[in-house]
Amino acid sequence: MKAVTSTLNERDIWRDIAFQAPSFTSVQWYVTFTDFVGERTAPAFVHWFTRKNFRHCLAFRATEQGTLVCNPLGQGLYLHWAPGSAADYAQGCLRTGWPTLSFETALTTNYFSSGMMTCVSVLKALLNVRSPWVITPYQLHQQLLKSGACSLVLHSNDDQGKG
Repeated sequence: MKAVTSTLNERDIWRDIAFQAPSFTSVQWYVTFTDFVGERTAPAFVHWFTRKNFRHCLAFRATEQGTLVCNPLGQGLYLHWAPGSAADYAQGCLRTGWPTLSFETALTTNYFSSGMMTCVSVLKALLNVRSPWVITPYQLHQQLLKSGACSLVLHSNDDQGKG
C-alpha cells in the first residue's frame, strides 16, 4: 500500500501560522492584582516592599476560543483557557476583592524586558509598558491608570438585568 504524503510540510504550516499578520492592531487586556501567587499567598519577603492586594498581578483577555489567562508565577509562565467570557472572569475577580483594570494596548512584538522575570516584568512586556522603574504590582497599577486604563467596578445582580 502506498503512503499518501502531503505537499505541505508541517513545519511550513506552523511557520505560516506563527508569522501570519493578525487582523487587529490593538488588544484589550484585563489586569488583576491579588495577594495570592497561584494558589498560595505571596512569600513573606514580598510583604516588605508591596502593598495589600498588590502582591501579584495577572492578565487575561477575550479570544475567539474563550478567555486566555496569563499568570506569571515564580516557577514559570502559566497560560490557560478559562471558561466563560473575559468580562465574567473580570467580575469574578472583582467579587473576590481583587482590583481589576481594563487596558487597551497596541499589538507589538518589539519589546524586550531585561532583568529578572517577575509578574510585573512579564505583564509590562505583554502590555507594552516601557517604564523601567515600575517594579511592583502597585506601581504597575498606577502606571496603567496614568496610561489610560479603566478601573472596573463590580456589577450587582440587580444591575445585570437592567439595560
